[in-house]
Amino acid sequence: MKSYRFSIGARSQGVGRFIGQVRSELTNALQEERAASSASVQAIADKLQVQRSAINRQLAGLQHLTLRTVAELAWALDREIVFEVRRPQAFAGQNNLADVSTLASPAPLTMSATYSPATTLPPARQIHVQPRQMHRKSASA
Repeated sequence: MKSYRFSIGARSQGVGRFIGQVRSELTNALQEERAASSASVQAIADKLQVQRSAINRQLAGLQHLTLRTVAELAWALDREIVFEVRRPQAFAGQNNLADVSTLASPAPLTMSATYSPATTLPPARQIHVQPRQMHRKSASA
C-alpha cells in the first residue's frame, strides 16, 4: 500500500477540525431526527427546496458548507445553533507546543495519508446543534 506524507500547519489543522466538527454535528442531528420522527434526507431537501444529492454532498464533505447552508440545515432540522469563540484550553492527553519556542512559527503537524485519528476536542471548543426551544408569550401580557 502506498503511503504519502504531507504537512498540515496549525492553521489548516484548526480549520479542518472545526469544519469536520460542524459536519459531524449536522450529521448527528439528522440521524437523531430520522430516528425520532422518521424524517428522511428527501424530506429535509424538500423543506429547503434543494436536491437531496446537494445535502448528501455537503454532509459528506464533497461540497463546501457556508454559514447560510449550516443555518438552513439547522432550521430544516428544527435545531438551534450554539456557537462560541473561546481561547483554547489545555486538557489531559492534549499535545501542546511548548510555551516558549525557539522556532519562528510552530512546527507543522506531519501525518500519513493512511492514518486517520479520532479527533476529540475539549468542551470549550465544541459546537453543538441543539433542538430549538420554543418561547411562548405569557398569558398575562
